[in-house]
Amino acid sequence: MAPPPGTQYPTQYFTPAGTDASTNPISFMGQQYQPWAIQAEGFEKSVQGSAPRPTLSIANAVMGANGPIYGIFTQLVRQFKGLAGWRVTRMVTYAKFLDGGALAGSPEFHQQEIWFVNRRTQDDGTVLQFELVSALDLEGKTVPNTMASVYCPAQTQYRSAACGYASAAMFDVDGKPTSDTNKDACGKRYSDCQCRGNQTNFPGLLGLRRYG
Repeated sequence: MAPPPGTQYPTQYFTPAGTDASTNPISFMGQQYQPWAIQAEGFEKSVQGSAPRPTLSIANAVMGANGPIYGIFTQLVRQFKGLAGWRVTRMVTYAKFLDGGALAGSPEFHQQEIWFVNRRTQDDGTVLQFELVSALDLEGKTVPNTMASVYCPAQTQYRSAACGYASAAMFDVDGKPTSDTNKDACGKRYSDCQCRGNQTNFPGLLGLRRYG
């Protein structure tokens, strides 16, 4: 989470901390991420053409050396106009790619998502919830300003972290099951994700139509 340009406040790096999570920070590509009670929802892609507006819920306390310290984000909200316009970068990867992991030497991660705080939607003193918007929403732009396709982007490599498919089951470019590793390939269609059970990671826009 980073403030708008010109605002003097350091970028904050967090990793969600569940009830059974370690209180130790994690490190990825040399950057440390502090565990924090965070819940982020609503990032699912829509085929109806409307951009999602996810929510980010953040605990208003952190555990200090002598116990909980309350009001951390309340103070930030008061100081920085509700955090409106702050940038939230969402990064998803796997434990094996973290520093110290089995594949730390060749780290991969899903394509970063950039969101911005639009408004505070809930604040009960314990948890603060913010509505996030995309850069397009923030600038009042619409879909024609972006490159869009019904297919998976060419730069997304099959079986990479951005692809999200890691099962042992193999399929050829036509989506047919195969036991030949040389034929294991993706045709970049939604049906290819579907036969692999990987629909939630499909980045294409199925609702696109050509007019004129």
